[in-house]
Amino acid sequence: NYSPNHDAAIYLIEEILPLIKVQIPDIKIYIAGRDPLPELLERAKLHPEVVVTGFVDDMRDYLEKATIFVSPLRYASGMQNKLQEALAMELPIVTSALGAAGLRINGKDAPLYVGDSAEQFAQRTIELLQRPDEQARLTTASRQFAEENFNWGHSGQHLEKMCYEAVDQYEPLDSLPTT
Repeated sequence: NYSPNHDAAIYLIEEILPLIKVQIPDIKIYIAGRDPLPELLERAKLHPEVVVTGFVDDMRDYLEKATIFVSPLRYASGMQNKLQEALAMELPIVTSALGAAGLRINGKDAPLYVGDSAEQFAQRTIELLQRPDEQARLTTASRQFAEENFNWGHSGQHLEKMCYEAVDQYEPLDSLPTT
């Protein structure tokens, strides 16, 4: 029921899915997440290849069975945990530039495909589904990116560096001019 995720799910089934089905008619899409809105449930009923699970105990069960992870976010902010999870679970990803931007770390892009129109999302999704060699390449690169960038040691070092930088810029109150 989170608005950006709801919008992405509707966009996926209404705009992107019909384009994919032209080339991959037997596609199956799972939309997993807590408290799907009634609008999504109603629209999904019109597409027999779409399953809306609602709450799941463990997303890993679905991520392990997935071939690729598609996240057509059109608005959001910050780093998307769902994309981090997909990378860590060795899934090839198709997302928007917005989703990809949240994963840019120290000037390095995450290994994923980007699409910003329904046509681009469909094209990149079809390409990945039809290219097991590219899926395999992204599988390895995704996990490596996650291991290098999404761990407590790395995060702790980054936080420590930021703290030291903040202290270095600190100006004691007694040296500030008074009025």
